[in-house]
Amino acid sequence: MSPRPRIKKRSNWPENLHEPRPGYFTWRDPRDKKTHILGRIPLAQAIHEVTEANVIVAKGKVTKTLAERISEEGKTVTDLIARMSTDIKASTLASRKYHDEEIKRAFGSKECRDLTVTDASDLVEALRERGKLRWAQAVRTRLIKVCAKGVALGWMEKNVAEITEKVAVKVQRQRLTWTNST
Repeated sequence: MSPRPRIKKRSNWPENLHEPRPGYFTWRDPRDKKTHILGRIPLAQAIHEVTEANVIVAKGKVTKTLAERISEEGKTVTDLIARMSTDIKASTLASRKYHDEEIKRAFGSKECRDLTVTDASDLVEALRERGKLRWAQAVRTRLIKVCAKGVALGWMEKNVAEITEKVAVKVQRQRLTWTNST
């Protein structure tokens, strides 16, 4: 059986550029084999966008245009926090809301797979430097649970918050003792 004949007109096209219908272009991501639609655009623009996307996939960095759409498909930390369980008492849910807001403020729009140990450590250290030791401890604990959920969902490779240094809080107050002085 002989191989299929090559199309001469497509010999100068970049890898992963496809034309399923005349004038309609798509790009197939070599990492996860998903097809991204470019639509009805000129051939020159399709070649430009696909070349840029291929370079980004090779480098592992994300820029704009087609590559921007690739990065938007990732799951962010905000999406992960939204998936956390809410089957708890109202008072616990209210206190966790503040922890979640702190985490969202630090890296809410960041993709889960791009979250690093340095990011988690920087958040905890910033809270520690402000003198909020117990708050840093609580946020670290919540971040560990959020990252564990991310690992369970397959959005993250490892729990990056668990690797960070524990926050040691020294109790500054003492127990009151009742003295009976009459």
